[in-house]
Amino acid sequence: MTYDGNHGVVIQCSSSGPVATGPDATANQVDHTGEASLREILEQLRTTRRWIEENRSQLVEPELAMEEVDDLVDLIQ
Repeated sequence: MTYDGNHGVVIQCSSSGPVATGPDATANQVDHTGEASLREILEQLRTTRRWIEENRSQLVEPELAMEEVDDLVDLIQ
């Protein structure tokens, strides 16, 4: 695990499952073997944005995080 300089971690090599940090953190396994539909990706981005909104007091830059999620949604749409 290495720090990526953006308030997160990068998992290198192989990983057997999801990683999360913090008292109430959660992580989901991402299936890299199949293709996700754009609808599924947009749904996950909306879920991510909701989690950011719900936990904004625990984040260093919640507005930036939401802007980045919104930018991804805009690119996909």
